[in-house]
Amino acid sequence: MMRTRDNSSDRSSQAATGSSDLFPSHCMLTDSEILKKLKERIVDGDPEIKRTLIVHPILDEEQIYGAKIDLRLGNEIHRTKHGRSVTKAILDLDEEIRLNEVADRIIVPFGRQFTLHPGEMMVARLFEYVNVPEDMVGRLDPRARMSKVGLSVSAGYVDPGFSGHILISFINNSFVPIAFRPLMRVASLTLFRLSEAVKLSYRRTRAKLKTYPDPEIIVLNSPEYDTEILSKMEEIQCKKPKDCDEKLLDELPTKRER
Repeated sequence: MMRTRDNSSDRSSQAATGSSDLFPSHCMLTDSEILKKLKERIVDGDPEIKRTLIVHPILDEEQIYGAKIDLRLGNEIHRTKHGRSVTKAILDLDEEIRLNEVADRIIVPFGRQFTLHPGEMMVARLFEYVNVPEDMVGRLDPRARMSKVGLSVSAGYVDPGFSGHILISFINNSFVPIAFRPLMRVASLTLFRLSEAVKLSYRRTRAKLKTYPDPEIIVLNSPEYDTEILSKMEEIQCKKPKDCDEKLLDELPTKRER
């Protein structure tokens, strides 16, 4: 005979504590939850920005739908330079890379358009200021219509504790020019609630990086914490490629050993 368990006591305890297995703490926020979190900042006036979700300004509430927020393109565009106009012949990812050294800054007036030609790349700030609480993580994805016309758009996670205008890049892989206009919706942000606040947030890691008083200096890449480890690899590398190949062959297991 199959025994059934009475879950009424469990349900009552979950109701009392406000927890439920059906709605885990690490879940994606719906549009109603996003709106509620955005309005909490106004109603409660939480002074601790690390606990506050901010996406501002929202020009139209229809930007928030389903389980995401559509974000708009700003009017500050950086189009990458070509050939000899680039100050660095090779970009080293283990060195500081400044956007103004590899791209031309263009301010596009609102109501006007900017044309990205085939093969060109541009980097732009999104219009909205975003602040992600330390107990949330965001996911930025391009709108579907971007890829349909041959655009490659950067995507990825928005770290807990991030605050600022998100930088996003576009590459025109099509054979025709593509027009962009400030305030057009180009990306979507989804938000996930974490089980707890992170110990090392984006805000705390960025505090260790070098900053510049000139707002036009935008650092795309800074030396990472493992740069020193990578530099020491030169000391243990083989002097000749031939020696390296022979050493690797000796370390490979033979058929009998496999």
